[in-house]
Amino acid sequence: MLVLALLVPNGSGLRKPDVMAQGVSAAVVDQNGAVDFNSGTSFSSPIMAGAIASLWQSRPEATNVQIMQIVRASAHLFDNPTDLMGYGIPNFEIAYNALQILGAQAQFLDIQFAMYPNPARDVVSFNIPSGIDSAVVSVFTTAGQQVFSSEVTPQQNTLDISGVAPGIYITKVISGETKNSFKLIKK
Repeated sequence: MLVLALLVPNGSGLRKPDVMAQGVSAAVVDQNGAVDFNSGTSFSSPIMAGAIASLWQSRPEATNVQIMQIVRASAHLFDNPTDLMGYGIPNFEIAYNALQILGAQAQFLDIQFAMYPNPARDVVSFNIPSGIDSAVVSVFTTAGQQVFSSEVTPQQNTLDISGVAPGIYITKVISGETKNSFKLIKK
């Protein structure tokens, strides 16, 4: 059995719960300093908080938003979150490895497009590499049908996708020889 670890307010339309941790037979330290096993929802949050704090300690320059996205992306239900388990149980080895390449990603973002957040509900944003004035963003169904196309610039790098039906899409961003494709999960 799994219990809730991190909650995000559902008033803003975000998925609740966010991620989960084990709350049954959790390893704990008893009053004598010995390792024991105990169960309860009060154990899952400290387990997740400790794991996230340890992860963040490996790259303290990372932002909270980056940490949250990496933890979500490492979870077993990331591609198909549910209302019962959110994004699921994070894999902190995957999250750690992703966080370690974050510095390399910063250099990569200087020369390549990126799209965030993903999954997205109403708005998606794009990183525009240095030296690019504008790019064309095209969104396609998985069957290849174009849903829409729009231009983004470094000053106007967001797209309203609120009118797009929930599902999985392919997003292509092109400016001259610089291009990238992304899987977009629309909530």
